[in-house]
Formats: sequence, structure tokens, C-alpha cells
Amino acid sequence: YATDDVLPRMAEILAGATGAPAARVWLRVGPELRVAASSPEGSTRPGVEVRGDALPDFGPGEHAVEVRHQGELLGALSVETPPNDPMTPARERLVRDLASQAGLVLRNVRLIAELRESRRRIVTAQDARAKALERNIHDGVQQELVALSQLNSLMNERAETEWELATPIEEPPGAFTMDELIARAQQSNAELQRLAQELRVEEAHRLLLQAERFPKVTAEAGTDLNARTQGEPGKGFSVGPRGQLAVEVPIFSRNQGEIAQSRAATRLLESEAAATRRAVAGRSQSAYLNFAALRRQVEQYRDKLLPAGRQLADLAEESYRSGKAGILTVLDARRNAQQLEREYLENLFTLHEAFAELEETVGAPLD
Repeated sequence: YATDDVLPRMAEILAGATGAPAARVWLRVGPELRVAASSPEGSTRPGVEVRGDALPDFGPGEHAVEVRHQGELLGALSVETPPNDPMTPARERLVRDLASQAGLVLRNVRLIAELRESRRRIVTAQDARAKALERNIHDGVQQELVALSQLNSLMNERAETEWELATPIEEPPGAFTMDELIARAQQSNAELQRLAQELRVEEAHRLLLQAERFPKVTAEAGTDLNARTQGEPGKGFSVGPRGQLAVEVPIFSRNQGEIAQSRAATRLLESEAAATRRAVAGRSQSAYLNFAALRRQVEQYRDKLLPAGRQLADLAEESYRSGKAGILTVLDARRNAQQLEREYLENLFTLHEAFAELEETVGAPLD
């Protein structure tokens, strides 16, 4: 008999041999027993829950015998026993003999059913994966076009302009120390540059005020040309040197108030500059620590997790070829490897975003 005819034929033999009005072949599927075949055809009933490994109670009016193979409960054979025709020892022995021979049959039937279910799941998973891949490709193309349009808008370029990455996306950004980043951030910070300029102006103003406190010495030199003297005929113009020295002493104005005000303004600017430097250092440190943590995570995926996932997938395929593992094991290993690939790419993308935020925080290019 074909595989699909074995269980119905078994139910017919069971009903004919016992003379029961109905006979059923039960198959264990997960946590319950289900009717796999019945005679007459269509005389089925709901499944019966299995607790542990013991045969459950089928209720009054039905006598059941368990079917086992190598100690494992695979199913049961049952016959209806109406009150006017109870089960006799001879018929019960016949059912038990048939059940003892049905173990291997139910084992093969269950293996075939599991294989069909496995194939169905594989086909369903492949269809879902193909649809998801098609959807992701479509969505990815749309997202790429939107991102390219936004980039060209920021760069003030034409919408159809295409760009190429200077370095592969798999290559993490360059390494640098926190002290270098903080120094570069403080050098490029516009607020610190403004405060430094104001400090220089205030310092020059104070030096000028202090210089005005010292005596001012003015020296003049020249030549006097005197007109002709009356009463002295025969004489022309007289010429002679002239010199003058003046000392201006600041007695009443020594710029004390202006100098004190300039010093107070300098201290205020220095305090503001120190606070700004601390804020810049704090933001830079926070952005750097986030970038460094993501970089270590990407390196962990690249150097350890991805090679381990690929190796496990290859080992699963080798075990499947040698008959030591099933197809589901191979699919699970491949799915785990692909999941690691996706997580690696997501972390890599997040790392580049953190690098862009770090550059924005520092205020200068870091590549």
C-alpha cells in the first residue's frame, strides 16, 4: 500500500477484525493525539490532550490501546464499544497484537508528516523571504534616491549628481585620542575665538591706560629766524637755534577707575572662556566616548561574531551533507549568520552617524 493508504487500511482491518461499529488510528502530534484515519471514513472526533508520556482517557464507550516504538508514545488504536457489545478479552488481545505491530508504521508516517511540514515551512519561509527581499530592494532604492536628493540639496548641487564614497563603508573612521579632539574643538570653537579676541583688546586697552599714568615728556627743537633790527644798518636777518623741554605730570588723573574696570572685565572674560572650554570639552568627551564604544562594538562583530557565525553555518552544511543534521539546522545556522550580518551593518551605519556627530561637535573635519 502507498503511505497515504496505510492508516485507512489499518482502521478497516481493526474494525473488521473486532466487529466494532467504528475504529480509529490516532497519531501523536505535539501535545495531543489526533485522528489520522477512521473506519467507517468520516467517523472522527476532536483531539485528546497528552500529559507526559501516558495514554490519555478517551472517555466512555471507546477502548484504546497505546502504540509505542522504542518506548516512545507515537499514537493509539481505538474501537468503539457500545454497552450492548462490550470489549471481550479475545478482541482486546487482537487490538493489542495489532498495536504492537503498528509502532514502526506510525513512526514512518510521523516522519513523513514531519518532512512534509518541514518542506512546507521551508517553502513558506522562502516565499516570505523573497517578498521581503523584493520589498526591501524597492524601499532601499527609494530611500537611496531620497538620501541622494537631500545630499545634493545640502551641497547645492544638481539633483541628478551622483557621489562616490572616498573609503568603503566597512572601513571604520580613523582613530584619534580624546585630548587631540578636545584641543581641536577648543581651537575651532567660534565662541572661544571671540572671547580670546576680546581678551586681547581688553589687555591692550589696560596697557594704554597704565601708560597714561607716567609723566609725559615733550621735547621740541628748532631754529629761530629773527627780522632785521632797527637802528643797525647793514645787518640782515639773524638766525639762532631754539629748544624746549616740557614735562606733563598726571597729578589729578591717574586712570585708577578705568584700570580697575578693565581688570574686572578681563577676569569676567577669562571666567567665561574657562566655562566655555569646559563645556566644549564635556561635549567633545561625550561624543568621543559614544563613538569609541560603537567602534569597539563594530570591531567585535567584524573580528569575532561574524567569523563565528559563518563558521557555524559552514559546519551545519557539512553536517547536513554527511547526514548528521537536518535541513532545519542548516536554515537556522544560515539565518543566524545573516542576522549577524544585518546587525553588523546596522552598527556600522550607527558608527558613521556617531562620527558625523563627533565632527559636528568638534567643528572641524577629522578625516
